[in-house]
Amino acid sequence: MMLKALLEYCVLRGLAFPRNQDQAEVVFYELGSDLADEIVWRDGEASEREAKEWYNHHVKLIHQLLDLGYIVKGRALVETDIFFTYGAKVPPLWVRGETWAN
Repeated sequence: MMLKALLEYCVLRGLAFPRNQDQAEVVFYELGSDLADEIVWRDGEASEREAKEWYNHHVKLIHQLLDLGYIVKGRALVETDIFFTYGAKVPPLWVRGETWAN
């Protein structure tokens, strides 16, 4: 499995690469925070292409963590946009196994 992107994300954020569920929860929390509308759209400064690339990149990172056997729980569930992005009342694209089509 190619984990380079996840490792780079952790290094850039100053996070430990997850070796257990507790560390994974910290990474899930950061990823969920990065999916907030104002972050994805950079407070209205991002183009649609840039927002899609940001979103899809973070979806790939979430899937890498899930593929490692970690689960989303704790603070990431209730304090971030990991499950409810763009004000949607339906699960976000990544939960449905989709990406934001280009």
